[in-house]
Amino acid sequence: MNPPPLNDLSQAGLDLGESTDSMAPASSPAAAGEYTPEAALDEQIKDLESWALAIVRRRRRELARFWTIRGLAFCSAAVATAVALKGLLLPAVVLSAVAALLVAVDVGWPGSGARAPHRRAIYDLRETQSAVKLRWQKVRLAHPDPTARKRVAHAVELLELIHAKREAVGEYLGSFESNRGVNRSG
Repeated sequence: MNPPPLNDLSQAGLDLGESTDSMAPASSPAAAGEYTPEAALDEQIKDLESWALAIVRRRRRELARFWTIRGLAFCSAAVATAVALKGLLLPAVVLSAVAALLVAVDVGWPGSGARAPHRRAIYDLRETQSAVKLRWQKVRLAHPDPTARKRVAHAVELLELIHAKREAVGEYLGSFESNRGVNRSG
């Protein structure tokens, strides 16, 4: 879903002239007048970064597990071969069985083949962050008044872009991982 162009935001059902403060609880930042387009975009960029970091940590754990299991399997097979050449058949059989078990565990472990989608997700999330930051800097230069309607409209457009990218990344990752590692306080 592509966000509507800026000229069509009012036609898309977004009336930027009305205040949404009547729908916000009294204790929220929006009710106190503190919630700005900058705050909304900063929060979303931080959420994207949290999601990207969670994926990076997960990839590192999976990579460490992958190489630990594969390394142990390789070492077990190599030692089993060396022991068999020395004529010690029982330790060779045991080490071969250990190597086979480790290979079976690695093959059967869920997520061992999901490296490419994670790498793509990290790239897409970081690219979205950069694009949003750059576009927002352009908006801030073009519309220095923080309460300008066009500035708010641009912020809404950027939030829609972030939302669309999150949905796209969540779809190709195959789950709603966007909530992992993201802690919101309200």
